[in-house]
Amino acid sequence: MKSILKFLFLILLSFTLISCENPSSPWKDLSGNTYQKNDFKGKWLIINYWASWCKSCYGEIAELNRVHQKNKNIILLGVNFDLVPINEQKVIAEKMKVEFPVLQQDPAVELNLGEIPQLPVTFIFSPDGKLYKRLVGPQTEKELEKIVSHQNTKP
Repeated sequence: MKSILKFLFLILLSFTLISCENPSSPWKDLSGNTYQKNDFKGKWLIINYWASWCKSCYGEIAELNRVHQKNKNIILLGVNFDLVPINEQKVIAEKMKVEFPVLQQDPAVELNLGEIPQLPVTFIFSPDGKLYKRLVGPQTEKELEKIVSHQNTKP
């Protein structure tokens, strides 16, 4: 019995040490670029979940493209909610005219986002890496920039 407990303890300790070595797995986008959570320090991070079957997502994509192109203090990443194979994700992103990076995997668990109950949904992280807002429904360039600029003006 003692040897079983020792064995289980060693396994638990090993998993703990492994998770301490790599607290944040890198994220890859559809183009093969990698991102670490620390890459976003000092910038706003917007993560948007969308899907090809989501009608309101189509209109929102154009707005998000403008945010991505215009504001260099904002990092915008997309996540295809369906997480289909990468080649299929590329085709869908091209069809929907997505111009911002789309992640190959879902960062929801790592970022403690909880369940994604409806689409589109957008998560905004402040420059210090904390979740600032969760926005359900389609967003506009104006709304997103207002949120970011409003927060930047606070003392």
